[in-house]
Amino acid sequence: MRLQTFSRAQILHEFESKCKALSASDNRGFKQEFEGGRSERDFICTQGPMRDTMNDFWRMVWEQNVRIIVMVTALRYRDLVLCDEYWSLQPGTVYHGPFQVTTMARKQGPDYFISTINIRQRDCPTDRILTHYHYPSWPDRGVPKDPSSLCAFTDHVRQHLETIPRLGPAVVHCSAGVGRSGSFVTLLWLMQLCVRGIRPDIRATVTDLRLHRMWMVQNLEQYIFVHQCLLYWLSGGKSSWSSSFTHSDQANRELRRRNRHQRQMHPSEQNSILQQFLQPGKLLRRLLPS
Repeated sequence: MRLQTFSRAQILHEFESKCKALSASDNRGFKQEFEGGRSERDFICTQGPMRDTMNDFWRMVWEQNVRIIVMVTALRYRDLVLCDEYWSLQPGTVYHGPFQVTTMARKQGPDYFISTINIRQRDCPTDRILTHYHYPSWPDRGVPKDPSSLCAFTDHVRQHLETIPRLGPAVVHCSAGVGRSGSFVTLLWLMQLCVRGIRPDIRATVTDLRLHRMWMVQNLEQYIFVHQCLLYWLSGGKSSWSSSFTHSDQANRELRRRNRHQRQMHPSEQNSILQQFLQPGKLLRRLLPS
């Protein structure tokens, strides 16, 4: 595909028009662009905790004063472990190093689960309450079947974030902590901007996230799906484009190649590769709005 180019006169005309629009109403547009990242939440995107990183994960949650954890992966895909069970699925207590993690309640939404968790550190007189959101139906390296489910889930998290004090960043993780995590943070971040009346720029958002953590929004399918979801959410499900979803030939070839490769690999080999990638030393990569 050939890149479209413009003459200097065209660039000048469009840039001049943009500057005039930004300067209208006492530089309102300039002010909005300058402050787009100032009141959004901070996020920590990380890999899904495995058996040898659970203690590190809960230490991070405690030290960063996290009050919301968003998990956008299933625990397993067939025989492959994507994330170990680092909290109790039923009301009860588990221990990870010096941390006592108690699931106080768990309720089910349309396509997700919400757990209320109490965390306490040994020899510390105080405890903390946090909310764990689990969206298990997002396939690895893929996208959900339709935008309505993910939009409802993301908007629920967004509204919750707006009601709690800014005590610490929100933790978002899938299995590797890049594709699905990056797509979720992109969608949530842009929803926050749209609510404040700021135009969304998906390309700029993804570019910014990738400066802090590589492979955020891992493939073309996820990148297109973020557009589809935002259109669906903004239009209330009425956008004609958001109801259709097509892949380019190149994306289809890549997906077929990956599926063939995964089918040829034995589950134990897949698990070994994932374990090598999910090293404890790679646990934390902080994402801060620019």
